[in-house]
Parts: sequence; structure tokens; C-alpha cells
Amino acid sequence: QVSGMTQGLMNANDAVSMLQIADGTLQSLSEGTDKLNQLSIRMNSGLLNDSQKSALSKEFDAIGRTMQRSVDNASFNGKPLFGSDFDFSLGNSSTGTSLGSFDTSTLDINSQESIAAFSKVVQEQMIEVGSTTNALYSSSNSIIANISATAAAQSQMSDSDITKNVGDFSQADIMSKIAINAQTHQMDRLQSQMSVLVG
Repeated sequence: QVSGMTQGLMNANDAVSMLQIADGTLQSLSEGTDKLNQLSIRMNSGLLNDSQKSALSKEFDAIGRTMQRSVDNASFNGKPLFGSDFDFSLGNSSTGTSLGSFDTSTLDINSQESIAAFSKVVQEQMIEVGSTTNALYSSSNSIIANISATAAAQSQMSDSDITKNVGDFSQADIMSKIAINAQTHQMDRLQSQMSVLVG
């Protein structure tokens, strides 16, 4: 039973790592979308000449291609992240998420509506990733508590050392790692929100 729960905890940690990669890519897309929006606003200035507008279009297209490459290259254990559904088995429970695909060819420097629509999808995906990550942290806490309780009960019955049964998964160590991951994720979210507010 402890072994099964331990594997569930390992699966949860892998899932969090995968979602951190997805979140990093989405952060990059969000920043890129902000730059595209700035270029679009500048493009609509009546003070620009044809040469300046051409340069803005080229910069816009280059940023769009970079954004698309980041989406296409985002993977975990060789599996593409975007345009995929994921189910994470945590032992006695499971959770899942769906990461949609992105197509930057829909972005048009002359259409701020296209940029706003793309940005909305990015923000929705960031919310999905954050929600799933928080659910995994909660499940990890529950699994850790169950491992400790089960190992303690087993220790009392067999008069064996709890540490031996739990193995390398020291509760304090795991809780510390989870806290660090949660704090890092929260800081990333705060920075993203600040960027949106400042922008």
C-alpha cells in the first residue's frame, strides 16, 4: 500500500514538472503577444512611411514564428505538450488536463482583434495549468499524509522502522519540495499578472 502511494506521489511530481514546462511556454507566449500588440498599435499610426511599416511587419512575423517554435518544441519525455490530453494516475485517485494547440498564423498585425483572441486563449490555458498544478499539490499533501499514517501503522504492527518503509520519501523533504514548487509557481503567476497590469 505504501509502495503504491509512493508511486502515485512520484507521478504527481512528474505531472507538476510537466505543467511547469507548459506554464513557462505559456508565459513566453503571453509576453510575445504583448509585443505583437504593441507592434500592431504602432503599425496603425498614420505617421509611419511604407518602409517603417514593412519593418514592423517583418518584426511581427519573426516574433510569431518564434512563438510557434516554442509551442512546437514544448514536450515532456518526448511527448508534445500542446494539443494533447493528459491523465495523471495518483494511486487511489487521478486528475487530468487538456492543453490546446496554438496557431500563430492567425495573428495579423493589422488586426488587434486577432491578437486579443489569441491572448485570451493563452490566458485561459494558463488558468487551466495553474488550477491543475494546485490540484496536484493538494493531492500530494494528501498522499504524504496517507503514507505517513500507513507507515506508522505498519511500524506499530511489525515493530519496524518507519523510515525503512517510506524509503527515500521523507515527509519533511517532500513537503519542502512541494512548498518550493508552489512558491515558484505563485511567483511566476504574480509576475505574469504584474506584466498584464503594467502593460
